Amino acid sequence: MNCYYSNLIEGHDTHPIYIERALKNDYSQDIRKRDLQIEAKAHIAVQTWIDSGGLKGRRCPYDRRYP
Repeated sequence: MNCYYSNLIEGHDTHPIYIERALKNDYSQDIRKRDLQIEAKAHIAVQTWIDSGGLKGRRCPYDRRYP
């Protein structure tokens, strides 16, 4: 649901059913919906990577706590 709401805020309305289908590599024939499904799947992959520690030991370039 995080992916759905995050993308919705950006104006990318991908229904949760289409997101679930994308996770099973079941893409819409409609090019616009398919592109949104691919975007949603990428969003979930990046969030999973972050949640599993993918950023551990890395510094955010926008974090002012570091010189």
